[in-house]
Amino acid sequence: MHLGELVASTAARTPDKPALIFRDQVTTYAQLDQRVNQVANGLTAMGVKKGDRVGLYLHNVPLFIESYYGIQRIGATVVPLNPLYKPAEIAFILNDCGAKAVITLGMFYPNVAAARQEIRSLQHAITDSTDPMAGAVPAKQAFDTAAATPLSTDIGPDDVAVICYTSGTTGKPKGAMLTHRNFVSNCTQMNSAQRVGLTSDDVVWVGLPLFHIYAMNVAMNLAVMVGATMVLMERFDPAGAMDLIARHHVTAVHGAPPMYIAWSNLPNVRETYDLSMLRYCGSGAAALPVQVLENFKNATGVDITEGYGLTEAAPVVTTNAAGPVSKPGSIGPAVA
Repeated sequence: MHLGELVASTAARTPDKPALIFRDQVTTYAQLDQRVNQVANGLTAMGVKKGDRVGLYLHNVPLFIESYYGIQRIGATVVPLNPLYKPAEIAFILNDCGAKAVITLGMFYPNVAAARQEIRSLQHAITDSTDPMAGAVPAKQAFDTAAATPLSTDIGPDDVAVICYTSGTTGKPKGAMLTHRNFVSNCTQMNSAQRVGLTSDDVVWVGLPLFHIYAMNVAMNLAVMVGATMVLMERFDPAGAMDLIARHHVTAVHGAPPMYIAWSNLPNVRETYDLSMLRYCGSGAAALPVQVLENFKNATGVDITEGYGLTEAAPVVTTNAAGPVSKPGSIGPAVA
């Protein structure tokens, strides 16, 4: 299986199952599959083909998910960009990977426009804006009128699916070239861990930034693979996130230590929010102090399961979920 097949496979099994909840609007897997096909066909009509690189310069919005799987469906390569990037950073990454197109929000387009003359390969910029923007094509024009019929593309497990750029701590960011096999295998490994076991009955809060490989694979790809429902949050705020988790009966959360600290500091969490369905909280991206784990457990009654990963591993390497019990202060055994 490759990433371009994930949505279609789940839609065939459970077409009417909610795939995505965003601002209380529900998208079923059948609807998501249709939208993914429209993105794939729209990009194809613009000349994007297998092997081309397409930048995603987006917050956590449905357009990210639709575009991500639409790009995968034609065998092109996703290049996610941090929404905080400025023109020079955008220009470096899109030049380095040779991006043919970039999909962004209207509010971010001025940064793309400022960088564009430096990006030799860039032919298309697509925005969610309905307002005219010089040099940009509205997503409504590019995708909404495109055919919703599936494309037939020969995609292999060792084709490059995503180029994730590292933080560049010793110099310029470096692109990690990750294949379909990397992502699908890591999802399978993660879900075989003793205390994860995500199923189609789960509801997953997706509040970590999707441009980062942690949320991209552990939250989004794994949820789609098993047919779970994603509750998408555009920007993290502690009380708003906790309200979404309670209202939508979220069962699984993937977070980072600062999020768990913020949640622990909310007043009267157990009395204010119904967390009775929440069975799994994972933590990564930074070390989880034992005191943070204990404070969150005291505030919510829910344990945190810590793990470790890196971009080049797509990303999970170890997790306490892979063992029978968690050892606070450790990153757990290796996934297998």
